[in-house]
Amino acid sequence: MRILSILYLLWLTFALASCAPRPLSDTETKKWEIHNGVLSVGGKAVIENVPDGVKVSVSGNTEHGTFLHLITDDTGVGIQRWSGFKLTDAVRLTPYFRMKPWWTRPAFVDSEREVPPETQALLWKRTDGRIGLVLPLLDRGYRLTLEGDNQGLCIIADNNMSLGETGVTLLGVYVALGDNPYKLLEQAFSTVVETMDVGSLRSEKPLPAWIDYLGWASWYAFWRDVTEEKFLAGIGSLEDAGVNLGYVLLDDGWESVNRNRRLLASFEPDPKKFPHGLKWLVEKVTRDYGIPYFLIWHTLEGYWSGIDSLSPEMEIYKTYPTDGRSNRPFPPRYEKYLKGRWNTLRPECIEAFFFDYHAYLSTKGVDGVKVDNQSDLGYMTYDLGPMTEVMGEYVRALESSAEHHYGPGNVLNCMSMVTDAIYQYRRTSIVRTSTDFFPDSASSWGPHLVLNAYNSLVWGNLIQPDWDMFKSVHPWAAFHAAARAISGGPVYLSDEPGKHDLGLIRKVALADSRILRPADCARPTADILFRNPQTENVLLKVFNRNRAGSFILAAFNCNYLIEASDTITDTLAVALAYGTSAEGVYAVLESGSREPVLRKANESWRVSLSPGQFKIFTASAVNNGVAPLGIPGMYNSGGIFESCGWENALTYKANLASGGEIAFYSEGKPERVTDSSTGEEVKYTYDERTKLLTVKLEGTQPRSLSLVF
Repeated sequence: MRILSILYLLWLTFALASCAPRPLSDTETKKWEIHNGVLSVGGKAVIENVPDGVKVSVSGNTEHGTFLHLITDDTGVGIQRWSGFKLTDAVRLTPYFRMKPWWTRPAFVDSEREVPPETQALLWKRTDGRIGLVLPLLDRGYRLTLEGDNQGLCIIADNNMSLGETGVTLLGVYVALGDNPYKLLEQAFSTVVETMDVGSLRSEKPLPAWIDYLGWASWYAFWRDVTEEKFLAGIGSLEDAGVNLGYVLLDDGWESVNRNRRLLASFEPDPKKFPHGLKWLVEKVTRDYGIPYFLIWHTLEGYWSGIDSLSPEMEIYKTYPTDGRSNRPFPPRYEKYLKGRWNTLRPECIEAFFFDYHAYLSTKGVDGVKVDNQSDLGYMTYDLGPMTEVMGEYVRALESSAEHHYGPGNVLNCMSMVTDAIYQYRRTSIVRTSTDFFPDSASSWGPHLVLNAYNSLVWGNLIQPDWDMFKSVHPWAAFHAAARAISGGPVYLSDEPGKHDLGLIRKVALADSRILRPADCARPTADILFRNPQTENVLLKVFNRNRAGSFILAAFNCNYLIEASDTITDTLAVALAYGTSAEGVYAVLESGSREPVLRKANESWRVSLSPGQFKIFTASAVNNGVAPLGIPGMYNSGGIFESCGWENALTYKANLASGGEIAFYSEGKPERVTDSSTGEEVKYTYDERTKLLTVKLEGTQPRSLSLVF
C-alpha cells in the first residue's frame, strides 16, 4: 500500500505540473528586436533612432546581447557612416578611444555627442542602474568605431582604402545590457570571439615563463643611446645591489638602421654600439649574471618607418612605399610624423621576413621579442588591402614565427591598442595598455595608472595587460611599483646604474626574482567606472585576486589637478572586488601592517590619500576561524599561497610558493605548526589581541605548512 501511495503522489505531482502554465524561456523573455527605430530587449528600450537598414542578428541574439547588421551604401567609398543613435536613459558614458594612434584611454562624458572619434568600446550607465555596452567589431576588412556628432552617436566603418564594396552587410557591432559590468564584459567578449571567429580570450592564451619573474629593460635607463657597455653596466649594477633578475629586455637602439629615414638595414646589431655581437652579449648575460631569459625589441614593420630596400640584406623583401594616408583625419600632433615616408613590407612576404629575423635572433640565444609600433601599420599600408586583412596577415606571421622560434606566448605586443590588432591575437596575450611611463613628466604619473586600470577592465578580457616598466628610484617609485605588483602583468625595472632601492624591490619580488603575480588583471571597482580619478574627487580603486582565493583591494590618488598637500577621501569595501561573497566575513590586512581587521563584505572603511599616495589591502575569507594573509611586507602578500584549506577538522594546510614570514589570521592558537614535507614542527608566534599568527621559513623553495589545532 505504501508503494502505491508513493506512486499516486508522484503521478499527482506530475499531473499538476503539466497543467501549470509553462514559464517563458530566456530567449522569449529576453528577445532583442528593432521596432520603429528602437532596439529593445524584453520590451526594454536600449538604443533609439536606429537608422533604417540596421538589423538585429539572429546569431548571438541572447539575453546578454545581440549583433547589429549594417549595410554599406552605394557610394563605393572606403569609409561608411551610420548616424543618429541615441542611448536610452544614459546618465553617464565611458568611451574607450584612441587618444594617440597607438593607445586607448577612457573619456568620461555625459552624452553621445561627446564621444570622441576612434572609440573602440563604450560603456554607459542608465537611469535604472543597469550598464549598457557597445563593441564595434571587425568584418570583411572593415574596422568599426564610434564617435559623437550633433545628431547623437555614429558608427564608422573604415577599410583603410579609397574604395569599398557597395551593399555589403557587416556584422559590425555588438550591443549588450546587464547589471554587473564585469560579467557583462566577460559574456560579451566570449560571444564575440565565438561568433566572429576572431582572436582568443585571455584565459585561452599561453603566457611565457618569464612573466613570473622580475625583469629589467634598457629603455628608460638609456633610451636609444644604449650600448653593449651600458647594457651590461645596468645589469651588473643591479647584481651588485643584491637584485636577481629573471629576464632582461634590450629595447630600441640596438639595431643597424638607416637613422635618417628610420629604416631597418640589417638583422645584425649596430657594430659601433655592440662590437662583440649579439651572441656574445646574450651568452655573457646568461652565463656571467645567471639571467635565464633574454628578450629583444623590434617593431612590427622592422623599424619605425619600415626596412631599407637599398640594404643588401633587406632588398630581398618586397615593400610598399607610401607617404602615409588615411580615411580618417590625422591627429594634429602627429600629422607630420604619420604623413612621413614609409617603406613597409608587403603582406605576402611578411612571414618570410619574421621567420628570417626570428631565426637569426634565436640562433644568438634570444628567448622572446617585444614588438612595437603595431598601430602605425594602417597609416603605412593605405590602399594596399582591406585594413583588418592586412593586419591579420602581419599578426598571424608574427605569432607563427615567434611560437616556432621561442615557444608559446613569448611576445610582448606594444603600441598596439587598436582593435584590428587586439581582436586578432590568437597565440600571444601580453599587450602594453598605456602610453609610456615618462619618468620626467610629473603630470603623467597619476594618469598613467588610470589608463592601465580602465583599459584592463575592457581589453583584459582578450589580453594580459602590461602596465609598463618603472624605476625603483623616482619621486613616485613606490606608487608605480605597487601598481605593477598587483596588476597581474609583468613587473620590470628600468633603473639606471647605481640607482636602486632594494627595499622597494623586495616588496615586489622574492630574493630569487620571482614575483607574486595575481591570477587575474587589476580592474577599477564598479563605483568608479563612470568617474574620472584624474580630475574628480575620487581615488583610483582597483581589485585583483590570487590563486588561493584571497583578494587585493588598492586605492591610489591619481588626481593631477589638486595640490600635493591636499587629500581625497574615499571608501573601500571587500564587496567591491568582483568574485567576493556578499555573505562572507573577511580578514583584511593593510600592506605593511600587522593588525588584521575582520570585516563583512559590504562593510566599508575610509581611505584618505594625497597625490602619489596609495594603500593596498589583502582580503581573505575567514574559513572556520582561519584566513591566509601572506607576507606582510610585500605589496601582494597573498600571492605567496598556491593553495590552502582545511585538510580535516583539526588541520589547516597551506601550500607556499616560497619561504619567508608567512601570516595568517587565526581565531585560536594552534597546538603546533608543522612542515608538511618533513613532519617537523616549526616555530611560530601568535598575538592573542590581533589574532595574527606568523611563521618564519628560511629559503625560497616551495613549502607546505600544517596548522594543527
